[in-house]
Amino acid sequence: MPDAIDAFVQDFDSASSRASALDDRIVNAASSISPGYPDLVALSSRQTIGGTEVTISKGADGNWNTSDVQMFLKSVGTKKRVSPVEIIFNSFPFFLYLNPSYCGYLLVPLLDFHVTSRWSQPYAVNDLGSAYPNATKADMPHPLGIEQSGNMLIMTLGHARASGDNTLLSRYYGLLRGWGDYLVDNTMNPANQSLPTLGIQPNSTQLSLKGIVGIKAMSEIGQIVGMNDDATRFSDIASQYSSSWHSLALSSDTGNQHIVSNFGDADSSWSLAYNLYTDKLLQTNLINSDIYQLQTSYYNQLFSSMAALPANSASDRVNSAWVMLSAATVTETTVRDLLIGQVSNQAKSTQFFPFLGNLSNTSYVGWSSPAQGSMFSLLALNATEKRDSTQSKKASTIGPVVGGVVGGIAFFAFIIFAALLWQRRKRRQLAQRLEYELNTDGNYPSLVAPYSYQPQGQDQEQRLRASRSSHTLQETYSQPGIIPSSKARLEALLAAGGVSSNASSGCNDEEHGSSETGSVHAGRVGVPPEYLGLRVEVDDLRRVVQEMQTERLDAPPEYQVVQERGADAQQTASQEQTQD
Repeated sequence: MPDAIDAFVQDFDSASSRASALDDRIVNAASSISPGYPDLVALSSRQTIGGTEVTISKGADGNWNTSDVQMFLKSVGTKKRVSPVEIIFNSFPFFLYLNPSYCGYLLVPLLDFHVTSRWSQPYAVNDLGSAYPNATKADMPHPLGIEQSGNMLIMTLGHARASGDNTLLSRYYGLLRGWGDYLVDNTMNPANQSLPTLGIQPNSTQLSLKGIVGIKAMSEIGQIVGMNDDATRFSDIASQYSSSWHSLALSSDTGNQHIVSNFGDADSSWSLAYNLYTDKLLQTNLINSDIYQLQTSYYNQLFSSMAALPANSASDRVNSAWVMLSAATVTETTVRDLLIGQVSNQAKSTQFFPFLGNLSNTSYVGWSSPAQGSMFSLLALNATEKRDSTQSKKASTIGPVVGGVVGGIAFFAFIIFAALLWQRRKRRQLAQRLEYELNTDGNYPSLVAPYSYQPQGQDQEQRLRASRSSHTLQETYSQPGIIPSSKARLEALLAAGGVSSNASSGCNDEEHGSSETGSVHAGRVGVPPEYLGLRVEVDDLRRVVQEMQTERLDAPPEYQVVQERGADAQQTASQEQTQD
């Protein structure tokens, strides 16, 4: 405890700044949705996080295992239930929006319990016991098999998508697939299945919808972990069940069509279609878009004669979590604001913001429940749709971007290749022209003599200076192992008089007459600089090739290991190696 107090005090300024920034972000995001929405998310935040405990375990050595993070949730009521699945499902939007990793921490205790010998049912548990903080669940059947199995599959996939962590999908795949099989066998015939807070609801349209989305979630899970056969099977079944659901769940009155409470009910029956939220959250697209519009119009009609909407037409039970999940599925802002306003009025009329109540006597239960995390349903849905849109946009641009890059590289490679060919061709033509003009006999002429010629009319001093420069250059080249650079040789040629100043000024042949010396035309003393540069480079290449050929004829060098000798002998050996 002292350590926790010290950490709090030392980090107070930074923590306060972070908290303010978080508050501002949530309030701004909520305000952009509806004016009355920020108050609801503010109230629900502290209730949701206040109903949880984050734990780590101790190892056999007595040290804390900080990698074993688990999170437990209390129903906050007289029953003291530990991690009730339907309450976690209601609070899920809160954790998805703020930190999806917490969703995994909440699911791990439930998943771990199922793989022990303490549970033998084919469906998911409804909680981990009713003696909080002791998780002492007994192996007892319950009538919430479709509801809780669907919830677990939907939340496990939702966590993986939002967090990018597929660990739970792989680790518990066998367990998850078992729940998928259970939903396949029971979803379209929920005769003796219950809905939370409402009890047995034979053939409930909402319960069946939860199961269908759960089956589709199992298909997505199979695809993620590479179980393609399972993915295809569950996907096909979900599509078949969805088609059947569309024909059974809608009323027959064409002008006022809506979702009825149970399969086969009269047209006057209706239900809050809160499980449409699961279809939108996971983007399963199992439900036709026109059904969302039909349901929105029907809500609007109900509000014309009712101040608040109960869970369905056969009950006066009000569930704020279901109202807010439904608010996230409507297609018109006016209806959305009516649903948000219903919950806001409920919060103002009670002291601890309960999530359950009765319209007949305005009594409420579920005080301060973390189920109010459902107030974040709209924020979580917006964040999910934005993330999915961003991922789809990135995926859709990968092909064009890659194609553009490859195409660009190919284009520039073609340009470079064409330039090299053009340059090579130009050099070849230049070399052929130069070779022709030099009138060689197949052997390369002297490096200096052809270019050291001075035209007639120069005085004796200039010819002597050119001759001295020429001999100096020849002597330099004649030294073994020394090959001047192209630039140095070109400068030496210029200094030797091989190119007159007139050459650089563009003088033509007529300015120098037409007499010849050796194989060089006197009229070509003003050789263009690029000719000289090419001539020097060709000669360089020839020298290098000749030296390589000569070296290949010589024996490889020999080395002697210098044994321990005196200092004088070692110094002599060092000098010999340096000379070599």
